[in-house]
Amino acid sequence: MIDEARKDLTEKKLIDKFELVCADIFDKNFTLSEKVDCVVLSYTVTTFINSFDMLKEILSQCSKVVKDDGYVFVADFEYVAIPQDNWWCGMYTKPTGDKPPKEFETFNFFI
Repeated sequence: MIDEARKDLTEKKLIDKFELVCADIFDKNFTLSEKVDCVVLSYTVTTFINSFDMLKEILSQCSKVVKDDGYVFVADFEYVAIPQDNWWCGMYTKPTGDKPPKEFETFNFFI
């Protein structure tokens, strides 16, 4: 993702206005020389977070590195109850039980 951002910014002649950093948000030793304008969490919550405590920890880590007037962008999946016939591109979500999943409970994607 960061390589694509670098490429797009270069093509648009905006690369000199950005410093792109890719880091492990779980690394508690990670530091920056200054706070950033934006933190992007791309599919981090559904991929790596399995409890409310982990979610609080990752958002706490984000708050340490983002400016007071900065942003944290979260791009992720969410369980959505959708009729499983004739849905766009055949992508469905299905709970693992009879009811929708509870917070941080596993659900399946079917593509």
